[in-house]
Amino acid sequence: VLGMLVGAFHDRMEGVDWMLHDTERQKAWICRQGVGQGVSGVKVPLSLGMEWTEAAAQDLWKKYFKNIAIPDRINPTVQRGRMPVKTWKNLVEQPGRSSASY
Repeated sequence: VLGMLVGAFHDRMEGVDWMLHDTERQKAWICRQGVGQGVSGVKVPLSLGMEWTEAAAQDLWKKYFKNIAIPDRINPTVQRGRMPVKTWKNLVEQPGRSSASY
């Protein structure tokens, strides 16, 4: 999965240091100053001061979504057409809602 996500992250997070981490496989892709590198054997301890609860994960996702969203390109009609309304209850970000409200 990392390989599929790296390109999208690299394009959208230009100029920002970031890391994608696969906890099960202990692999990561780390990007610093625009240069990325795949790393194996990565373990990120949960003692980094962040509480890994569902609420914390949702908050982190909302921050990510807010930072990558392009307000001028939000199109609720297209979102509703590609994502059935019945799945919305499981989403942290609601289709058609401005990212500014997160």
